[in-house]
Amino acid sequence: LAWKARQNQPLSNAGNKLLLELAARATEEEALNLLNLVAWCSDVNMPLGIQILETLPIRRVAPTILEQVLEALAPYQERKADIPENVVRSVVLRLIDVPDLDMLRYSDRWEALIKKYPRLIFDLLLVRIERATSDNLPEGYHAVPFGIESRLGLPDLTKEPDYPEICRLLWENVLKADDSQSFYWMRLFQAAVLG
Repeated sequence: LAWKARQNQPLSNAGNKLLLELAARATEEEALNLLNLVAWCSDVNMPLGIQILETLPIRRVAPTILEQVLEALAPYQERKADIPENVVRSVVLRLIDVPDLDMLRYSDRWEALIKKYPRLIFDLLLVRIERATSDNLPEGYHAVPFGIESRLGLPDLTKEPDYPEICRLLWENVLKADDSQSFYWMRLFQAAVLG
């Protein structure tokens, strides 16, 4: 089925149904293979790829197969048909439990997503900062990526109509010295304003 999906040959209804049933209850390995199928499927099979993304348990499997999630959203091969923004948003926001977004190792995929969806990536980081206040965090959780080799920047966020409000919100949170997440607020401020 994966070979057919790559070859611009539409899959049969039975094949589509089987893949969607598999996606709904996918193990980590099955999810990895389905995400690879989405990343490499031809334009004629993109509607199926979109349905697979909507069906997969991304939040559960993303911590261990982040690379495949990112490649499905921002593949190396160019597509004529884009994944609808609401589907991209749904998938990206389910990356809330990934301990480390690893902007260094997956920098090319993250850069493609940041360029196309700067507000979405900003929104992801906001929900991750909120998630960082909970008691049951995954080990090694970093709400906002940081590191010497990888620098997060959201330069196109300046095009958002509410950018001044975004800056104000971030600065107010940076100034809250007693906030346990002040380090993450500072990193997000740097990415959005100074990046």
